[in-house]
Amino acid sequence: MVHQVDPARHWTFSVTPAPGGGVILEGHDVTALQQSQDQVSWWEACFEHLPVAVTFYDTAGCQLFGNVAYRELVGTLAPLQDVLAADADESQVAAPLQVDAGSTVCVRRGASDQHLSLQSCPVERHGIWTGDLVMIRDITSHRGLERRLTYQATHDELTGLLNRSALETNPVTRASPRLNTMIFIDLDDFKKVNDTWGHAAGDSVLQAVACRLRRWQEAGEFTVRWGGDEFVALIGATTSKQAQRRAEVLLSALQQPVQIGTQTVSVTACIGVVRTDAPLQRRVTDLIARADTAMYAAKRSGKNTVQVELPLQSPADDSHAGR
Repeated sequence: MVHQVDPARHWTFSVTPAPGGGVILEGHDVTALQQSQDQVSWWEACFEHLPVAVTFYDTAGCQLFGNVAYRELVGTLAPLQDVLAADADESQVAAPLQVDAGSTVCVRRGASDQHLSLQSCPVERHGIWTGDLVMIRDITSHRGLERRLTYQATHDELTGLLNRSALETNPVTRASPRLNTMIFIDLDDFKKVNDTWGHAAGDSVLQAVACRLRRWQEAGEFTVRWGGDEFVALIGATTSKQAQRRAEVLLSALQQPVQIGTQTVSVTACIGVVRTDAPLQRRVTDLIARADTAMYAAKRSGKNTVQVELPLQSPADDSHAGR
């Protein structure tokens, strides 16, 4: 009878005894539920063996399925919001239905992290939104490669210090406001080390210098291999005298002999120091140029010396000075 009325409809029936005899036949139209189940079955058949991890959520946010790749990647059929922990450094995802293209989350796997890229797209049927399909890709190796490339682009290969590019592209104003002093270090007669003991010995000396710079710098400060036997440090100092004392402490540390095999190599350095209180002139390139000039002034006065330039004047002060 139901089939004759409308073969496209789906019904369920229940039979209960009626008071006084007979039965009550009660029918329920479950067409929408059946269509939903058919749709899920169709999606499951389509996506079950795709190499990309896929899961589907209905309009209420309930997970209806996850394919083989999803279960292998996540390790369970549990909803994403139950198994994913947002990394502090990544885009936070509160729920699958809020996933945007390019969202990245991090799954904690014991001592290691698994980085996943998520992309969500709405699914419609007959013009009606039926849920969201979420695709997940493991980008852990890609993220590791990105970090390695970033490190290589910003660090010196020999010493592990920041390199020139990292410092030139980062204005001082982006760092801590207390970093107001640039120190330029040039090793004395470093060419003689290479000529006498070879370039391997020279490399060892540069690595020893870098190690001493790391120990000397304070938290939040930066040390950079500027190039060759030149190094740059960006530090904080409340006065020019304090900046000079810091430079003298560094000079003393650099004087300590370096043991290379059976040879003992001693190196000294000339250091130029510039401290500024003028925010308008607090760019790295400006400070380095002045610190470099101060360093050459130190070389002219003798090896193993520190030369401190007076604090930089503001443009207004410079204009008054020229009158």
